[in-house]
Amino acid sequence: MPHFGTSTSVLLDKSDFDSLLAFKPEVIEFYNYPSSELPSIENFCQQHQIKIALHTPTPYDRPEPLRRFAPTGPDLEEARIARELALATVRAAARVGALHAVVHFPTPYVDFDEIIEDRVIDAFLDPLANEAQKLNVRVLLENLSSHPTFHLPEHYAALLDRYEGLEFCLDFGHAAQLGELASISDFVTQLGPKIRSCHVYNRNSNTGRGHIPVHPDQEPRDGWMDIPAVVNDLLRRGKVATWIMEPDPQRPENLPHAQAGAEWFRTLVTNTTSTA
Repeated sequence: MPHFGTSTSVLLDKSDFDSLLAFKPEVIEFYNYPSSELPSIENFCQQHQIKIALHTPTPYDRPEPLRRFAPTGPDLEEARIARELALATVRAAARVGALHAVVHFPTPYVDFDEIIEDRVIDAFLDPLANEAQKLNVRVLLENLSSHPTFHLPEHYAALLDRYEGLEFCLDFGHAAQLGELASISDFVTQLGPKIRSCHVYNRNSNTGRGHIPVHPDQEPRDGWMDIPAVVNDLLRRGKVATWIMEPDPQRPENLPHAQAGAEWFRTLVTNTTSTA
């Protein structure tokens, strides 16, 4: 059975782990925490019998705040830093026994439009895949939609065919950003059982707003993603092991709405599975 959980993305106060308990998480995906927080993360999750997942970069110990993660450059120093951050995350995942480590790929920024050469891809993914295999860590590449020449499901499918040890994290909103270029269903068709985790939230095509907590009131006719249809498709053709709620930070007064949506989503997946 899959695990249901949440990302720390929902927290305004990133140290307020107790607020996550209202989501009844079986797993928490931690993002952008320093090394000094890892013991607290382990202690909290052990105390509450919650599994750990990590999102690159965790740990993040550089003096400046995280602003860019550019694994395919084109700036060579940015690419080097991204590689070191991803490797550090894999090593931390091994230390804490994480279910997986998620890595954004490729560089998401639109300030260049060059085709990413294989040598650039390999410079990042070769050491990452080797370290993951050596430490027995499940590494999931997460789709991004803003790079001009690498964003379609077939791009990721070809990449994972080359790197058989790596798997996929399907981010609902990033996929939906592609509009008519590709749908979430296209990702499921192309990647199928390599989809091991999903970042779950909604996005409204009418307003362009994303990272909104899922909720049963969100109707497709109003511009929202059809979450039940997405779930049904993934359960038929994917192999999802973790469903991670990943909304933007929520003010305390908005948390009950987000929690109700997460509970609805859990019931949706469970009921769809039992009737399949």
